[in-house]
Amino acid sequence: MNWKAIDQTNATYTGEIEILDNNGEIQHFTLAQTETHIIFGGVCNTGLLESGNFKLDNDFSFDENLQALVADLECYYQDGRGFQSDDFSCNDRM
Repeated sequence: MNWKAIDQTNATYTGEIEILDNNGEIQHFTLAQTETHIIFGGVCNTGLLESGNFKLDNDFSFDENLQALVADLECYYQDGRGFQSDDFSCNDRM
Protein backbone atom coordinates (compact mmCIF):
# COMPACT_ATOMS: atom_id res chain seq x y z
CA MET A 1 0.00 0.00 0.00
CA ASN A 2 2.13 2.84 -1.25
CA TRP A 3 0.02 5.81 -0.28
CA LYS A 4 0.19 8.99 -2.31
CA ALA A 5 -2.18 11.91 -1.74
CA ILE A 6 -4.61 12.58 -4.59
CA ASP A 7 -5.13 16.06 -6.06
CA GLN A 8 -8.45 17.23 -4.60
CA THR A 9 -8.81 20.36 -6.76
CA ASN A 10 -11.87 19.13 -8.68
CA ALA A 11 -13.10 16.57 -6.16
CA THR A 12 -16.80 16.51 -5.35
CA TYR A 13 -18.32 15.62 -2.00
CA THR A 14 -19.77 12.12 -2.15
CA GLY A 15 -21.01 11.38 1.35
CA GLU A 16 -20.10 9.86 4.69
CA ILE A 17 -19.47 6.27 5.75
CA GLU A 18 -18.93 4.62 9.12
CA ILE A 19 -16.98 1.43 9.77
CA LEU A 20 -17.10 -0.58 13.01
CA ASP A 21 -13.62 -1.57 14.20
CA ASN A 22 -12.48 -4.52 16.36
CA ASN A 23 -12.87 -2.44 19.54
CA GLY A 24 -16.51 -1.66 18.83
CA GLU A 25 -15.66 1.93 17.94
CA ILE A 26 -17.09 3.64 14.88
CA GLN A 27 -14.59 5.02 12.37
CA HIS A 28 -16.16 7.89 10.43
CA PHE A 29 -14.99 8.96 6.97
CA THR A 30 -15.96 11.76 4.62
CA LEU A 31 -15.79 10.81 0.94
CA ALA A 32 -14.92 12.85 -2.13
CA GLN A 33 -14.68 11.69 -5.73
CA THR A 34 -12.20 12.67 -8.42
CA GLU A 35 -12.12 11.37 -11.98
CA THR A 36 -9.91 8.47 -10.93
CA HIS A 37 -10.35 7.92 -7.17
CA ILE A 38 -12.60 7.96 -4.15
CA ILE A 39 -10.80 9.89 -1.41
CA PHE A 40 -11.64 9.18 2.23
CA GLY A 41 -10.62 11.02 5.35
CA GLY A 42 -11.63 13.47 8.01
CA VAL A 43 -12.82 17.05 7.75
CA CYS A 44 -11.54 20.01 9.74
CA ASN A 45 -11.49 23.78 9.29
CA THR A 46 -8.85 23.48 6.56
CA GLY A 47 -10.80 20.95 4.48
CA LEU A 48 -10.59 17.21 3.86
CA LEU A 49 -7.56 15.55 5.41
CA GLU A 50 -6.98 12.50 3.26
CA SER A 51 -6.53 9.23 5.11
CA GLY A 52 -6.45 7.23 1.91
CA ASN A 53 -7.98 6.62 -1.46
CA PHE A 54 -9.47 3.95 -3.67
CA LYS A 55 -8.75 3.79 -7.40
CA LEU A 56 -11.98 3.66 -9.41
CA ASP A 57 -12.43 0.70 -11.74
CA ASN A 58 -14.19 1.99 -14.85
CA ASP A 59 -15.60 -1.48 -15.58
CA PHE A 60 -17.87 -1.07 -12.53
CA SER A 61 -20.44 1.49 -11.42
CA PHE A 62 -19.65 4.06 -8.75
CA ASP A 63 -21.83 2.12 -6.29
CA GLU A 64 -19.87 -1.08 -6.96
CA ASN A 65 -16.58 0.78 -6.45
CA LEU A 66 -17.96 2.25 -3.23
CA GLN A 67 -18.94 -1.23 -2.01
CA ALA A 68 -15.40 -2.44 -2.74
CA LEU A 69 -13.96 0.51 -0.77
CA VAL A 70 -16.23 -0.25 2.19
CA ALA A 71 -15.16 -3.92 2.04
CA ASP A 72 -11.48 -2.87 2.07
CA LEU A 73 -12.03 -0.50 5.00
CA GLU A 74 -13.91 -3.20 6.94
CA CYS A 75 -11.05 -5.61 6.23
CA TYR A 76 -8.53 -2.99 7.37
CA TYR A 77 -10.30 -2.50 10.69
CA GLN A 78 -11.10 -6.19 11.24
CA ASP A 79 -7.98 -7.96 9.89
CA GLY A 80 -5.32 -5.24 9.80
CA ARG A 81 -3.24 -3.64 7.13
CA GLY A 82 -2.10 -5.66 4.13
CA PHE A 83 -5.26 -7.62 3.29
CA GLN A 84 -6.93 -4.99 1.07
CA SER A 85 -7.30 -4.89 -2.70
CA ASP A 86 -4.62 -3.33 -4.90
CA ASP A 87 -6.94 -0.35 -5.50
CA PHE A 88 -6.87 0.62 -1.79
CA SER A 89 -4.21 2.90 -0.38
CA CYS A 90 -3.96 4.61 3.02
CA ASN A 91 -1.49 6.68 5.00
CA ASP A 92 0.15 5.75 8.29
CA ARG A 93 -2.25 8.02 10.23
CA MET A 94 -4.98 5.38 9.97
